[in-house]
Amino acid sequence: MAQNRYLPYGYKVENGKITTQPQEAEIIRRIYSRYAEGLSYKKIAEQLTESGVRYMPDKPQWNKNMVARILQNQNYLGTEKYPAIIENSLSHAAQQMAKPYTHTESADIKLLKPLFTCGICGAQVKRRLKTSGEERWFCPNDGKHIAVAMTDETLLAGIEKLQNHLTANRQLAKARQATQEQVDLGVVRLQNQIDLALNQPAPNLAELQQSIMALASQKYALIQDTHCDEKELQAKIAQLSDSLLNSRLLKEITAQINLAHTTATALILKNGQTISLPTAEKGVQNYE
Repeated sequence: MAQNRYLPYGYKVENGKITTQPQEAEIIRRIYSRYAEGLSYKKIAEQLTESGVRYMPDKPQWNKNMVARILQNQNYLGTEKYPAIIENSLSHAAQQMAKPYTHTESADIKLLKPLFTCGICGAQVKRRLKTSGEERWFCPNDGKHIAVAMTDETLLAGIEKLQNHLTANRQLAKARQATQEQVDLGVVRLQNQIDLALNQPAPNLAELQQSIMALASQKYALIQDTHCDEKELQAKIAQLSDSLLNSRLLKEITAQINLAHTTATALILKNGQTISLPTAEKGVQNYE
């Protein structure tokens, strides 16, 4: 008789027969669904660990190898020995996300892709190719942040609209003092934290050193990321066409491009200014 501890995750022996373990079967379906939505092995493992789900009674921690074994186990589709846990459609969806890139990205996508950020959670947006040949842009934190409908074509069209809005409203790119003050608040808070620690009778030197290094890093990042000569910025904006996408110039003036749902929602310029379309022009649908 097969023993439970030797059975694949999701199964148990009941009345001498192998059957599904309901709670574990639900976890397996969750893993397949999250992977199909675009989450990595590592991210799925982290979510399972945080939720308190156990792979084994004595193993509270999940890792990417555990997740990979479950996604690669064909028994979950059903065999003579093991009853099915997942449907063929869910397995197929997961397999689509496992496919590597097999086609060439356009020059615009290659150039701008490092700037693509989820406008909802701030994660770096990723891209895979579906077996149908269509692109699949997704947020690694939540598959619902970016809809399946966002293809390279629709994405570049959204960025082009933002570029045209910027060229038609160049005054929006001018840095405002309030924006700079807001950006500096993080540095101010860290400086206050250091000052407070220095006034303590016996400060934690290790933590103090880390705070000082963090302050130096933030100040350097502030200079590097938000500094952009206004005359140079305006000159480059003047070179932008009001109809054709110019990815090279956009990359020179833009720190990040926010994406959400089905389109690009904002350009974050290197001087900290946010360029977004008026609500009536966005045409963004909400996906719950």
